[in-house]
Amino acid sequence: MLFRSLDVGLFDIDRIEVLRGPQGTLYGASTMGGLIKYVSRLPDSTRLSFDGQFGVSSTRDGGVSYNTAAALNAPIVADAIALRASAFYSHDGGYFDNLALGKDDVNESGVYGGRADLLLTPTDALSVRLTAFLQNISRDGMAAADYTLAGEPEDGDLDQRRLLDEPLDQRFRLVSGVVNYDFEPATLTSVSSYQTSRTHFLFDFSRRFVPFFTSYGAIGLEQEVSTDKFVQEVRLASQRADTLEWVIGAFYTHESSDNRQQFVLRDVAGQQTANILYDFSAPTRFEEAAAFGNLTWHLTGKLDVSGGMRYAHNKQEFTQFGSGLLIGSTPTRRSSEDVSTFLANARYHLSDQSTAYVRYATGYRPGGPNFVANDPTTGLPIAPETFDADRLKSYEAGIKAETLDRRDRKSTRLNSSHPYRS
Repeated sequence: MLFRSLDVGLFDIDRIEVLRGPQGTLYGASTMGGLIKYVSRLPDSTRLSFDGQFGVSSTRDGGVSYNTAAALNAPIVADAIALRASAFYSHDGGYFDNLALGKDDVNESGVYGGRADLLLTPTDALSVRLTAFLQNISRDGMAAADYTLAGEPEDGDLDQRRLLDEPLDQRFRLVSGVVNYDFEPATLTSVSSYQTSRTHFLFDFSRRFVPFFTSYGAIGLEQEVSTDKFVQEVRLASQRADTLEWVIGAFYTHESSDNRQQFVLRDVAGQQTANILYDFSAPTRFEEAAAFGNLTWHLTGKLDVSGGMRYAHNKQEFTQFGSGLLIGSTPTRRSSEDVSTFLANARYHLSDQSTAYVRYATGYRPGGPNFVANDPTTGLPIAPETFDADRLKSYEAGIKAETLDRRDRKSTRLNSSHPYRS
């Protein structure tokens, strides 16, 4: 679900890179469609600077929105140590009205957070970057209107009838450290990170379930999703060369998550009552270790070919605890898989502003244990206990070009992606 994804505040961002998938050799699993890479600004140990912004806007048929942000770059030791710190806050005025509860602009939200970034460059060869980032998101209700099956709004285009409030609260924390050492023939890079994410929200499921459980006046699903993740990568990359360029590396990640859900029930008088329908918890653990390598051979000044491979081993563990009419428990399930992904491409530089290319790549996304619910009429499971991994083969050819002033990029490509199941 999209609201579980990280929606990063974009203030003090140097650039955003969109890498088309699959990117399986360098970025591993779950990059079949590609990835979005946020690159924050580096601290500068040569000058003191300050950036700030403020904005305000209004929404037709809704509330007022505003945002403010500031960033400070401070040299601590000239040409050796610098600190960059930033903070931001934004308020989005809502524009959906909940007619059932008599509340206006229920989807208003607030986002605030900050980043602290310390860069140490004690020598020309060594750099150490330590970063801490936090962000909180809170929202009062869902940005959705109620429509009929025929596609017509039941009330207005910006109206809904929810019998329960639908708040969302998300808290994200990330600390990371990047160490680079230049050996001159190659650069060694170590990337370590630890992140936590906590998301709490509630959906009003009254329209879906009250017709079947008529003794209740309102039914909501309350959910808490938590993730703790550690990542370590070490890679060695050659310097830019006229003939051969290469990168080799190793990767490890350990992820622990929990998904807790329960129904919030109210009787026809609006009083909360005991939950006998649905109570669910699913602690999971995912672990992966991988090795990868890429090689680029510059055959001529205009033609180069590349190849890469990544080998990974992953394992998962999943337990489902459930009680109530709609859910049950399942024993702990485990899975493991060995995965190899590949990349091959050739590029011909037609000019300094245009390149023709062909590319073949494979992608992978892990399978694993499945959420198993019960049919309320039979009491039997209605889903298999596991699902298979996704795999993808992508064939691509095209021409990329840009204007002389580099303000307008053009790209023409042919792409054929063939997914298959393991």
